[in-house]
Amino acid sequence: MKKLFYLFVLAVSLTACVDDTDYDTPQIYGEDPVIPAAQMSSIQNVIAQWNAANPTGTTANIVEFVTDTEAPVYISGYVVSDDQTGNFYKELFIQDSPTDPQYAVKIAVDVASLYTKFDLGRKVYLKLNGLAINKSHGEMVIGELMGGAIDNIRENKAKQSLLRNASADVLTPKTITTNQISNAYVGMYVKFENLQFDLDVVGKPYVNPLDSYDSYRAMVSCETGGEVVLETSTFATFREQIVQGGKGSVEGILSRDYGDDFFVLRVNNIDAFTFNGERCDPLFQDGFTNGFAKWMTYSVTGAQTWVIDTQYGNPGNCAKISGYSGSNNVNEDWLITKPINLTGVTAAKLTFQSARNYSGNNLVVYMSTNYDGVSAPSTATWTTLTATLSTTGFAWTNSGDIDINAAAGQANVRIAFKYTSTSTASATYEIDNVKITEL
Repeated sequence: MKKLFYLFVLAVSLTACVDDTDYDTPQIYGEDPVIPAAQMSSIQNVIAQWNAANPTGTTANIVEFVTDTEAPVYISGYVVSDDQTGNFYKELFIQDSPTDPQYAVKIAVDVASLYTKFDLGRKVYLKLNGLAINKSHGEMVIGELMGGAIDNIRENKAKQSLLRNASADVLTPKTITTNQISNAYVGMYVKFENLQFDLDVVGKPYVNPLDSYDSYRAMVSCETGGEVVLETSTFATFREQIVQGGKGSVEGILSRDYGDDFFVLRVNNIDAFTFNGERCDPLFQDGFTNGFAKWMTYSVTGAQTWVIDTQYGNPGNCAKISGYSGSNNVNEDWLITKPINLTGVTAAKLTFQSARNYSGNNLVVYMSTNYDGVSAPSTATWTTLTATLSTTGFAWTNSGDIDINAAAGQANVRIAFKYTSTSTASATYEIDNVKITEL
């Protein structure tokens, strides 16, 4: 473990603060804390210290701050999480600006009902003495170092370490698109527009009753076709409310799922959704959130088959295949949609995204109107479709608009991705965000 200590030359001390450390009841606020500039660090600085200690992005080196016996050092930020509905628990997300944040961090604290003291938009000051920072489950987290890991700040220490301003600022979410989702926005209060829930989850509760801790519901962008995965705690008070239809905007904190496999959005409450616009449902759309529910797979030869990858989709899940397993192998495997009804449609287009790495045969995209969904694909008539495919480096690549007008008016339209590999070369392919749109 690597320890990095902040050294500050301080000429002045803390001159005023509000002594209202009872977390159990709503507070009456007094004056703002007055903290000398010489004692102030920033969220940007502490993240930079962690990055310097972990240049490869691993979590091997926890960064400890100044000790309790040294002069005080603080960071400040604006609260963007609200635990009143139970969707957040013993955690406080703060960012460095109420309107245009550049950096954000999570404070792990062994205190519940934080909203009674640290409500949305409240500027808070965290005394870093005796604390540490590390990346945990994909998030930058400040807490106490216990047993070689970051743990929640104990309540008594939190009462000494967390100060707040007398009044709260108005938060303005940072508007981003699904194409902009990245680690740069994790922990920030963001907004997505022109979004709607996947039809597969509309009418269902926000939380699947079979889930133990968190539930995931897919939302789809009408602009990019990309997905935003909503994460809701099974303890949230709105867990049994029904997922809305319609299209609109949603505000929340961009985060990572517990396994750090994909990005998620966590909302403070049900008011985060404004889905009152007309839906933009395509004729077919799938980001593999529900696995192969809208697909079938057919293996002609070889032991390697199409699988669902939960880590490297764009975002979330994707379909993936590789003929390599210890060595290159001969394979022919088809990923085929279930029947798509284009009756009454006069013109349509297909779009999808692909990612590829390693040498091997190119993926081939097909369309059929007479495949029975049971027999070998060779029993049907398939039309080859021309698409732009990823070439290397697992770079997600848009297919471009693919004309499928030849299938317009048909009730049994199938789109297929045919993968082949040889004993000398086996490329890896990933497919995501498949969509058919009426023109």
